Amino acid sequence: MKRTSRLASYCLAILLALSTCGVALAQPDASMNAGNGGNPNNSANTAAAPAPAPTVAELRTQFNKIAAATASSPDDDPRKQLAQISDIGAQADKFVAARTGDLADLNARLGELGNPPAAGATEDPDITRQRARLTKERNALDADIRLAKLLSIDVRQRGADLLSQRREMFEAQLTERAASPLTGAFWTDLQDAWPDDLERLQAMGSALNDGFEQALVPASRTLVIAALIGALLLAFLGVWGAERVLARLATRLLPAGRLRRSLLVIAIVGSHVLLVAVAAHGFVEVLKAHATWDPQARKALQSAAQALTFMAFVIGLGRALLATSRPSWRLPPIPDATAGKLAALPWLVALVAALAWTPAEVNALIDASFAAVVATHVLTALVLTALVGTVIYRLKALRADAPEAGLPERPMWVGLLVALIGALMIAIWVLVALGYVALGSFLASQLTWTGIVAAAFYVLFKFADDVFMAIVSSRSTFGQRLQKSFGLAPQTLDQAATVLSGISRVALFVYMLIALAAPLGTSPGEVFQRSGKLGTGVKVGEFQLVPGAILSALSVAVVGFILLRVFKRWLTRSYLPNTQFEPGMQSSITTLLGYVGGILVIAFTLSALGIGIERIAWVASALSVGIGFGLQASCRTSSRG
Repeated sequence: MKRTSRLASYCLAILLALSTCGVALAQPDASMNAGNGGNPNNSANTAAAPAPAPTVAELRTQFNKIAAATASSPDDDPRKQLAQISDIGAQADKFVAARTGDLADLNARLGELGNPPAAGATEDPDITRQRARLTKERNALDADIRLAKLLSIDVRQRGADLLSQRREMFEAQLTERAASPLTGAFWTDLQDAWPDDLERLQAMGSALNDGFEQALVPASRTLVIAALIGALLLAFLGVWGAERVLARLATRLLPAGRLRRSLLVIAIVGSHVLLVAVAAHGFVEVLKAHATWDPQARKALQSAAQALTFMAFVIGLGRALLATSRPSWRLPPIPDATAGKLAALPWLVALVAALAWTPAEVNALIDASFAAVVATHVLTALVLTALVGTVIYRLKALRADAPEAGLPERPMWVGLLVALIGALMIAIWVLVALGYVALGSFLASQLTWTGIVAAAFYVLFKFADDVFMAIVSSRSTFGQRLQKSFGLAPQTLDQAATVLSGISRVALFVYMLIALAAPLGTSPGEVFQRSGKLGTGVKVGEFQLVPGAILSALSVAVVGFILLRVFKRWLTRSYLPNTQFEPGMQSSITTLLGYVGGILVIAFTLSALGIGIERIAWVASALSVGIGFGLQASCRTSSRG
């Protein structure tokens, strides 16, 4: 039993080697202020009954304590405080969601009892007591819900303050200078701190070992081992089978073309992430269900599952882009020989990045010493720059095979980009040698993260082009139907496809910038929080440009002009020929109603953008001048006829 549990703990240690791809790629190590103390709790927790949910008053008390602690110790790392208050906010939101229905039921029951009787009137005492009791319960519950909503608002405001504080600390840490690895002070500090760090590391290993021993008792051993085997089968055979099934479905369901290729890449990446996430998190949940884990060990398990999921994303993205088994489906213009040489590159990137960031995750888990943190920054910078250099060296094969494959020569901007990356790598080494290890580590992490983000958004840019060219373009089946149904010119459809593709590219570019800035945030959740702020819009003068409003306005404009065109065709072909109007008058009526309909569509579009009625009236008055000239020209034409 001891040997089995130790083997399981060693296996988890290997998983921990992957534990920072998903988290550390999207955030830097902010533990430069870690002290030498803080031994973790190593005792195994005894099983206890779940505690009742805290009340709103208790949540407010917890929030006030955290806020007071933050004010008294502003130099502490705000990540922990941010996680604590976020949990409080989640509980407050959960309370509001759970009790809103109860409040509605109480209001409905009070409505059934009716209003209190007028002065001097009598009522059944039971109804009076029941109304009083329900009113008291309703008022108390309504007050709690209001307090919970107020607490949620305070949590969001305090969270924004902590995020700003963390960014300030992050900027200060980047410029902090430590002992250079070329000096003896660096190695002396590391040697002095090693005994304490080793003790903390052994304590975490002991906690993991205790958890595995409890999970592998005879009563649950079979289930845990079966869950592990199932997770491995799902992560490997499941992914292998999913790729082939998706390729067959794409061949059968989608017409041949560019959209089928880009959509298959997205489907393959999604299947990798989904299946590995289910396998990793499912196995972790099985372990949690059959053992009582130390909080530190629970974080290690969760971190390992998240890291495996992110590694699946990197590997799936690389395999889908290279498409070694389906060369005709390959998105980038890479020769088959080069793609075969690069087949192991996604695995190398995921594995080396994990090995580089493992010490940073371990430092956060065990509250390592400052010397260990500095050494981690040095290791991260050196390993990641070596990884980037290896990738660039392997990609030289693409340039060598280009003439043989008939591909164009490498653009100048690619050469400049490679030169810039080389200069940045040299700058990272110089920074590490001078002692600016935090800045060097951050730049190396950002360089690797940028490559992954660029590869992912390359696929999304291709997909955005392909989807509009396959749907709106005059060469597509749907575009030809639009052309026949509404009489649209082929050039109009091609222009619309180009415009829609450009708009989607701009939106994707904005989110790519947000993703590139992820290392400046606390977690991927903060990245989406930042992107959510885009919903407030950008103010230009007195006008607020809101992305949601822009999309709504585009939708209104497209639908409105399509309906207007259908209406004009109905007038021209069905209604007006059955009237006694002359052909010239029929043309004038159609033109007039077309102008009126166009003004209405533009007015609704501007209203969807948030432009006031007075501005719409100004635009309508300007358009009326054009309508007047158009009607004059139409009348002259009809009179000549």
